[in-house]
Amino acid sequence: MNYIFLDTCVLLDISTKRNDLPLVSALEGLVSSSKVKLVLADLVVGEYERNKEGQGIGVRSCPVRQVAKGKT
Repeated sequence: MNYIFLDTCVLLDISTKRNDLPLVSALEGLVSSSKVKLVLADLVVGEYERNKEGQGIGVRSCPVRQVAKGKT
């Protein structure tokens, strides 16, 4: 099992840039297949939730929320 730790800046960055959509899709696939686990500190989740509206994050935030809450 591999673990990927993301900070708020990286999370916001990959959630907002269209160029990073393949990266987000790849991460979703790896998490879904249980090959990796995303590790997000509670602080990162809180900062992400507070800052996502200012970054224009919409639909792509759903998988991140699910992973952050341990649903994936």
